[in-house]
Amino acid sequence: MEIRAKVALSLPNKFYKVVLKYDTFEKATYDSYLVASIVANAKNEKDAMEYIDEITGNGSLNPHFKKLYEEISKMTKEQVEGILKDSLYPITVVDKSHHFKYYEMFDATRMDNKVFPGNLDSNPNLANMLMPKDREAKFLSLEFETEDGTVKKDNYNAIFSEKEIKVDLDDGQYYPISKENFLSVFDNEGEVTSEWMPKVGYEITAGNWNVLTKGVADTWGKDRLTYKTEEGNLAVLLNDCIKETEVITAYDLLFYKETRYNFSTQNQKKCLEAVRFLKDSKMINEYKTRSLIVLLSVIPDIYAQQIVQYILTRKNSKEIAEFGLMLIKGGLEKGWEKEVLLSIKNSVPQREYKYLYKINSDLNFEVTDLLDIDDADLAEADKMRKRAYVAERDNLIKEIKFMIGDMTTSGVRQKLKSLQKDSVVNSVKKFLNEYQGHNEGELENMSLEEIKKEYETIKAMYNGNYAKVKERCNKMEDK
Repeated sequence: MEIRAKVALSLPNKFYKVVLKYDTFEKATYDSYLVASIVANAKNEKDAMEYIDEITGNGSLNPHFKKLYEEISKMTKEQVEGILKDSLYPITVVDKSHHFKYYEMFDATRMDNKVFPGNLDSNPNLANMLMPKDREAKFLSLEFETEDGTVKKDNYNAIFSEKEIKVDLDDGQYYPISKENFLSVFDNEGEVTSEWMPKVGYEITAGNWNVLTKGVADTWGKDRLTYKTEEGNLAVLLNDCIKETEVITAYDLLFYKETRYNFSTQNQKKCLEAVRFLKDSKMINEYKTRSLIVLLSVIPDIYAQQIVQYILTRKNSKEIAEFGLMLIKGGLEKGWEKEVLLSIKNSVPQREYKYLYKINSDLNFEVTDLLDIDDADLAEADKMRKRAYVAERDNLIKEIKFMIGDMTTSGVRQKLKSLQKDSVVNSVKKFLNEYQGHNEGELENMSLEEIKKEYETIKAMYNGNYAKVKERCNKMEDK
């Protein structure tokens, strides 16, 4: 059986700087092209120098052209023709841009983010690997400047088995290393100890394992919502999941694995354990309410009810109250405390009261609270209260409609124009204008108290100024 894990290693290495020399060509400049033409056409050096003096005079180009002449005159006839024909100027390149690291422990070399077996300094193919892919380039030499490479801690994938340890140097291939060498480069930062150390197991299970170090163990318990699971693993309750840490011992090393479990019915047991931890540790108020509701939604309703009652008997919470109502609407009607039902009642809309009334009708229900509850579900006394309320409201609405109808259809409105204007006439005219388009449907949405107020206002006008104006209008007709 083997285990794959991440491990921090500080690998010694030998650093090589490569000095590559080769001949190639570059684009000829105007001045080199001109001098090459002089070289090709002058009969001798004396004529060439005289020609350069003629075209440059005593300026700064004179020594420059003469130096170029000295370089180009030493070239072969073919090279000079190459400048004139193809504008290719021969140069020697000293390329120091390449380097690589050799890891003796693995007998492997890393260069340009690739890993090669053995040491590239003795690889006969190295020159071909580094030379530009240009048929005009001609290899000259390859030299190395060496030094001890910087030892830096880095993370590597490794495979541990009873036979050997193998490390991936970042090319997907694993290179063996002896246990002695591994321990010499493995930085565990000291002895691993922690009061939060999980129960150490021996079974290698699937997942992403890492070699346990002191630095990792020292971070355990920093989060206040940390607890031990029933299996002895370490758990941290996060806002969106439960992070659980397992530890095993294998091949004389400690390994740890972190697994995240989302809040789902598939992980119901772990979610229930997390909820119990919150309650028992009295840290439930420190946990994000929305996350708690998600947790409660995936555990059995009977346990979720206990948490809802635990919270609502200690504080008001609209979100928790709404979740409690959801449990009730889902069919959980038994076991609710009256104090909790009252808290829910104070946090949810009146249209939801019917679910609470069904469980306990003794929750200080006002008569208006009963309007959305079917008569069949009401106790006899509440049924009578509701009927009396509705009857009183309906009678008042009927009276209001009668008075408004009488005032707006009696003809008084038209006769007002003929009456002498005064405060009484003006008040009636204003009133009738307002109530001419009165929406009777608005009355149905008013409470009884609002309807009573409306009734008194209309009645005062109907029996007061309107009656006076109507009497004046009748006297006008008699004349």
